[in-house]
Amino acid sequence: NVVQGSTIAEATDVLLLNAATEIYVVDETGRMIGVVPDYELLKSQMAGQSPSSRIESLMSEHVITVPSSMAVAEVAPRFREGWNNCMPVVDDGMLVGQISRRDVLRLRRTLTALESPENVGNESADSTNLHTLRGPRFLDRTRHPEQRQPAGS
Repeated sequence: NVVQGSTIAEATDVLLLNAATEIYVVDETGRMIGVVPDYELLKSQMAGQSPSSRIESLMSEHVITVPSSMAVAEVAPRFREGWNNCMPVVDDGMLVGQISRRDVLRLRRTLTALESPENVGNESADSTNLHTLRGPRFLDRTRHPEQRQPAGS
């Protein structure tokens, strides 16, 4: 993200450094005020707009956001219904993160794997198993985590 008043050049640098597809503009307190997609930065370069122009000249104030408390099942349809590749995560007006379609795909795959009987152990939900993640990458069901030997033992 960049602070309002930043230049187009500064915003482009941040976008490229972070391999992002859009840059969020925040005020000095971190409150989100807008978004600039990468294609707007490209269009401004191609049109010959000065890189020293303020980023607000390209910014859209109409931003679809999601709260950090929103379940993935509620976030997914927002991607289906729009053209967004990613969305800012905003709590009480403050930018706290970003979620992408790829993040939603990854979360849905993980949740599906955790719900599949062939990928989930049948251990009881006692205190020794509450912290144990079970899924495709964690299928060693022969021992509990506290019984595993450190590498090289």
